[in-house]
Amino acid sequence: MWAPYLAWQASHGWPQVAVAQSIAGGGSGTSAPRWTLLPYQLLLAGVALSPVWVAGVVRLLRGPALRWCRAFGVTFTVLVIVFTVTGGKPYYLGAMFPVLLAAGAQPAVGWARRGRARPRTGLLAAALILTPLITIPVALPAVPVADLHRTSIVAVNYDAGETIGWPAYVRQIAAVYWSLPVVQRSKTIVVGSNYGEAGAVDHLGRPYGLPAAYGVHNAYWYWGPPPASATAAVAVGFGRPTLTPVCGTLRLAAHLNNHLGVNDDRAPPEKRSYRARSGVSAQPPRPATSGTDGAAGYGVFWPSAFAAGLSVPAAYWRRSRPAACDQHWTRSSLLTWPWA
Repeated sequence: MWAPYLAWQASHGWPQVAVAQSIAGGGSGTSAPRWTLLPYQLLLAGVALSPVWVAGVVRLLRGPALRWCRAFGVTFTVLVIVFTVTGGKPYYLGAMFPVLLAAGAQPAVGWARRGRARPRTGLLAAALILTPLITIPVALPAVPVADLHRTSIVAVNYDAGETIGWPAYVRQIAAVYWSLPVVQRSKTIVVGSNYGEAGAVDHLGRPYGLPAAYGVHNAYWYWGPPPASATAAVAVGFGRPTLTPVCGTLRLAAHLNNHLGVNDDRAPPEKRSYRARSGVSAQPPRPATSGTDGAAGYGVFWPSAFAAGLSVPAAYWRRSRPAACDQHWTRSSLLTWPWA
């Protein structure tokens, strides 16, 4: 069953290994120190229910009644070790909790019925009631988006901040696109430094007349490079040092802002939206003839413009990466550029 996946990974330079190394090195917004993986599990299913799933692990590993599904207990134990050693994200183990809680349910009910049954039953009922009341607002979009900035939800759950603001971002990107001259628009694409930005344009951009988006992050990279006929682009989330070596002209067009006061990867609330009229020009190198000669164009930019965790084959990266393209990322930047 794994053979096609392993064959694809091997033929593309093992990009999953590159992503895992980036995550372990802190390259993702949800990366966490290795030592936090096991304590985080106490929060993932709720602290109050932790005794239940811990009992489930023990029962799966040692209980004779569940010998037939002991593999689940072994799997959880092995994954804790593997993700701790490799620096995986703590929530990777989340899919195991329905099984662990189910396995621990019988021991929990048995405990509640023994001895002082009434207070024990009350404690178990309280845990079952309080856990969703605490976890649902953090894990699901239960809080009105306009009130999110008044809470600590994003500080606790980074991904919650990445689920908002996309319609506003796409409208701002569209405003930049439609500010271009008519002749230039027909040859313009959108390029995102993050798969979220590129995906938002592809998903929400059609009503605004936006062209297809390309992304240099993770698997989105494999849907590029853009066609050679695209001589201009609206680049979302790149820093100027990334684009200057390959641009004929470069103009900072806007700062993305979600207008919700929520600090996410694109719109720190302290940054104001603006558009720069005067541009920064760079003398472009000669047009690229291949992806390995260090010249300008998509042939070099595509393998070299990568974000943290990008699945670029390592061998291809070593062959193609120009020294001038060392990057520093400014995710809130929105720029337009024409290629030379």
